[in-house]
Formats: sequence, structure tokens, C-alpha cells
Amino acid sequence: MNSKGATEVKVGIAVGAALLLFIVTVVLLGGNKSMFSSTYILKVPFDHVDGLNPGSLVRVNGYQVGSVHDIQFSAEDQKIIVYVKILKKFQSRITKDSEASLRTQGALGDKYVAIETLTFNGEPLKDGDSVRVEESPDIFTTISQRSGDLGKIFDILKDFREFSKTLNKDGRSDHIMENLTSASKHMDQAMVQFELAIKDLRGDDQKNLKKISNHIESILEKIDNGNGTLGELINDPTIHDKIKEILGGSKRNDYMKSLIQKTIQEGKK
Repeated sequence: MNSKGATEVKVGIAVGAALLLFIVTVVLLGGNKSMFSSTYILKVPFDHVDGLNPGSLVRVNGYQVGSVHDIQFSAEDQKIIVYVKILKKFQSRITKDSEASLRTQGALGDKYVAIETLTFNGEPLKDGDSVRVEESPDIFTTISQRSGDLGKIFDILKDFREFSKTLNKDGRSDHIMENLTSASKHMDQAMVQFELAIKDLRGDDQKNLKKISNHIESILEKIDNGNGTLGELINDPTIHDKIKEILGGSKRNDYMKSLIQKTIQEGKK
């Protein structure tokens, strides 16, 4: 190899080394130091991933601790298994009582895996363990899942707008308000008349009602004490027995019944 060829090789090696050093510097300055750090894998079984992709962030109580490594369908059920790569120095922060959920960040709606840990003194999850999934999704996920229902709401609003336009056409709304106002006035007048009638009942008529009530009370008291014919009839059992003897089961019973019926019929004539 001549000197010119050797020089070209040396220049190529120098350029390659400089380029590799530049890439490493950019990665380190960008904060992606996990490629040189020890990591472990956790599994998160979701029903829907809603735009989550490999490389998406993973945060524990809002702090970035790793990224999504892979996403696969489960062979056992309908779940979608999200494999997250976590820096091992945060392993003690993700315990068995932790819960994972999908969250949205930024104006573009980027998805990330959020892990919430209630206690930090619990048993940490190990490599290959599954993180429990929180049932309730975030508000943006709910809206995306309910897009059909939102369309129905917009249809209702559109129909209401058309109804309002029809109602306001040719001054119909003003006419309706006038009728309502007139009906309200008539109702007020009726209520006034009703109140006056109640006041009249509470005036002189109330005294008469009180007198009638006192008389009825006096009559019932006399009957209960056995005074008068009706009182004796109700309170004296011997009278009941005598009537029973007269209207008993003998042949005289039929005679007395026919006699009473005949007397009643003649009285009606």
C-alpha cells in the first residue's frame, strides 16, 4: 500500500471516530443515558393502547423512569401487553401496590404510561412481573372512546338550533310569551279568589262548623254512656239477645220477617 492509500485510510478512521464521538455526545447531552444504564422489563396488560407506541415515556408519579420497549397481543386473552423498560435504580419505587394507566401529554396528545405508587416501602416488582392496571382512563382517552356519543350530542344541539330558528320565525316567540304572561295573570287572579274563599270559610262559617262539631261530640258521648234508646241498644247486651230470640231460627222467624216486609211495603204506599 502506497503512502497515499495509507493516508486515506487514516483519514477515514479519524472521520469515523469523530462521527461516533459526536453521536455519543449528542445522546448523552439529550439525556438518554439509559443505554448505558442497567434496566429491567415490566409487563402492563391494557385493554386498549390508544396510540401508545414503542419509545413512549414511562413515568412514576410524574417522574420519567423509562420507556415503552415493545407492544404485543396476549396469547391467553384479549389484553394488549405493553413491555416497559425501567431503569433499575428506580426498581424500589415500583411496588406490588402500584397501578399503571394511559395518560396524555402535550397539545398533540402523545400517550405515555403513568405508574402511581401509593407506598414506597412495599415489595418491589421484579423483572418480568406485571403491573396492575387502573380501571379508569384519563379524560382524553374517555373522549376518544366516546366519540360516537359526542356525535349524538352535536346532532341534538343542531336540532335544538333548528327548533329555535322555527320558534323565532315571524315573531312566534313574542306571541308565545304574551300568552304565557296572560295565563300567568289569570292564574294569579284565580289564586286571589281562592284565598278569599278560604278566608270566608275561616270567618263566620268556622263558628257554625265548630258548633256542629260540638253537637256531634255530645251525641256520641251520650250514646257511649248508654243514654237514650240508641245508647241502650248499643250498650245493653240483653236487648241484642231479645232481638236475636225474636229473629231466631224458628218458624216464627219467617213469620216476623214477612210481617216486617209487608209493613215496610205498606208504609211506602
